[in-house]
Amino acid sequence: MVAKSIVELRTLLLRHEARVAVLDLEVVNLEEIRKLSRTFDNLTIVCTHHSPDERMWMDALNAGAMEFCHPQDIRSILRASRAAPKRQTAMAPRDTAGIRGPA
Repeated sequence: MVAKSIVELRTLLLRHEARVAVLDLEVVNLEEIRKLSRTFDNLTIVCTHHSPDERMWMDALNAGAMEFCHPQDIRSILRASRAAPKRQTAMAPRDTAGIRGPA
């Protein structure tokens, strides 16, 4: 699924108990990556960018991403998604302040 906004992304993550989110850093900023990483216990975040550099890569990993790659590097995206933690119980968000479901 493709979310059109951060609010929609959060709603989809909650509704579908997603384990993996592939986020384009041209659309989502690092602070939002940090918030998502803190909010969702078992969410594996893979960041993409068309012109990644080492600084951007380090910043994304420090914000909570597991992997950072070019959006056309499907092999790396899939490898990171396979490494996502297996859930034994349903995912529970840690901090749902400001998260709203569908109206």
